[in-house]
Amino acid sequence: MRDEQAAEIVCQAVAFGDAGAAARFVADLPAEADWLSVTVAGVAFAEGTALAEADVGAAGTRAFRLDEGGGRVRWAVVAARERFALSVHLGGPAGSVALADALAILEGMAR
Repeated sequence: MRDEQAAEIVCQAVAFGDAGAAARFVADLPAEADWLSVTVAGVAFAEGTALAEADVGAAGTRAFRLDEGGGRVRWAVVAARERFALSVHLGGPAGSVALADALAILEGMAR
């Protein structure tokens, strides 16, 4: 039996030589599902996944909502923290995962 309510979380930290390189990586990351799947946590997206960038109002942090179809949503959040790029992918049934949840996980990583 498959649990339709299950959420999945993938976290990643990538180290750069300095804070400037980490900030450039986050700022220059293309808002495209193919790029996000390869460069942020290596999560593959279903063909036809719709993507929209969300305003998080925090410098050095970007967030993307990916509608994967079948009622599933994924939030991909990436942030530059010192010389690191931290990322969180939080996916689950629409309505059960929120951007605020992904941001809270990311901030926990940054401690």
